[in-house]
Amino acid sequence: MASSFLSKADNAEWPDTVQGTRQMYDDWAKTYDSDLMQHGYNAPTSIAKTLVKWVPDKKARVMDMACGTGLIGEKLLKAGYSSIDGLDMSAESIKICKEKNIYGRIVCSEVTTNRLDIDNGGFLVIAMKQAYFETNYGGKIEAAIQSMVQLSKWEVVARDHLEGYFGEHNGVTFVFKIM
Repeated sequence: MASSFLSKADNAEWPDTVQGTRQMYDDWAKTYDSDLMQHGYNAPTSIAKTLVKWVPDKKARVMDMACGTGLIGEKLLKAGYSSIDGLDMSAESIKICKEKNIYGRIVCSEVTTNRLDIDNGGFLVIAMKQAYFETNYGGKIEAAIQSMVQLSKWEVVARDHLEGYFGEHNGVTFVFKIM
C-alpha cells in the first residue's frame, strides 16, 4: 500500500501555502526515495534523457530544481554531467541529498523571481506530473515559469511530454537556459 505522502502526491493534494508544502516534503523525506521508486517513478531517467538530448555539453552547469533527495541528480551524474547544483525548499530532503554527495552546491529555498545562484548560460531542469497542471498548484507553477520567461531570466530550451513519468501518469520535463 502506498504511503500517505505518496497518496497525496499521486492525487495532487498539495497544501496551499509554501510553508505547508515545505512541511509535507520535510515529513516525507525519509521514505521519499523508496516510496517513489516502488511505484514506477521514471522522472530521473526521463529528465536525464531530455537533458542529454537538449544539452549535450556534459560540462554545462545544471541546476536541478526541486532536487528533493537527489534522485534526478544521481541520474544526471550517471549520464556524465559533472557540474550539477540542487535547489529544494525541504531542509530534511537536502540533508539526505547531501549524504549522497551528488551536487556541487545545494540551495535550500523555494523558487522566487530572485536571481538564482547559478552562472549565466547554465541550465535548469525540472520534471513533474502532467496532472499537476490541472490543479491550483500547477497553475502557480505555470505562472511562475511564465513570469521568469517574461522577465528574461529563463529561456525555454525544452518542454517535453513524458509518457509513463510516474506509473501510469504522464509528466512534463522542462529545460531552461538561465539568462
